[in-house]
Amino acid sequence: MSRDGADSCGFHIADVLPITTTFRDVTTADRVLGFERVTDRAVDAGYLTRDAAERWLTHLATEPFFAAATQFIIVAVPSAGTHRTQGG
Repeated sequence: MSRDGADSCGFHIADVLPITTTFRDVTTADRVLGFERVTDRAVDAGYLTRDAAERWLTHLATEPFFAAATQFIIVAVPSAGTHRTQGG
């Protein structure tokens, strides 16, 4: 959400909190990030050959692994002068 978008909805962005998750286990990372699923979609769309996809997934499974993903949590509060009542 942009600051302009928040303002137009009657909110002020009070804080932005970056939360970084790190993965050292490819199986756990795959459950969250979907390496196998996304790779299969890339093959179906013609971006990768099946052989290249298998090499990529084998590499992930057999080599040292590290991944990180950062999510940004936005804390928005009603702007000054904006009064909201429950249910309306």
